[in-house]
Amino acid sequence: MGARSVTRLVLITGPPGVGKTSAAMALARRLPGVCARLCGDVFLMAVTPFESSEARRLFLRENLVSFTRHAAGHGYDWVVVEFVILKHDFIEAFVAAVQDAVAGVDVVSLVAGEEAYRERLRSATEYGGASASELAACHDMMSQIRALDMCHPIDTSSLSPEETAEEILHFIQQGGSEHG
Repeated sequence: MGARSVTRLVLITGPPGVGKTSAAMALARRLPGVCARLCGDVFLMAVTPFESSEARRLFLRENLVSFTRHAAGHGYDWVVVEFVILKHDFIEAFVAAVQDAVAGVDVVSLVAGEEAYRERLRSATEYGGASASELAACHDMMSQIRALDMCHPIDTSSLSPEETAEEILHFIQQGGSEHG
């Protein structure tokens, strides 16, 4: 792609119910310059499901890469992408695929303390949001996220979306991730 752009990519991951979408919207309002934001989860739900989860991951990654490269090539200062964590290698492959197109990458993982998280999912369940098996799967995701080396964890248990966005912005301003 030639010269590196001034676009900075911010990846926000985490299980359902930790505030990724709300925090990403709040962060996009705070970032200086022009920002492109994509909710990978909503994007993936908008397409017909594939037979395998691996095919879905590949489809999502290819489209997130395309979106990021397009935004970087068209002068966006920031690209904010949020999605439910899939696998550590998904993030690594995504970052590797866009690293030459962006000036840097910051990766944060939103997590919540077990009691706060259970309460959020319990509330979602009351409104038809999460089944008991989904709650268990999300708990497993939380454990995986806390173990990721390349993701800076932010505990959203007692934070509003605006406060979470401030935490992410503070992380970025302090030097962020080691990527890029």
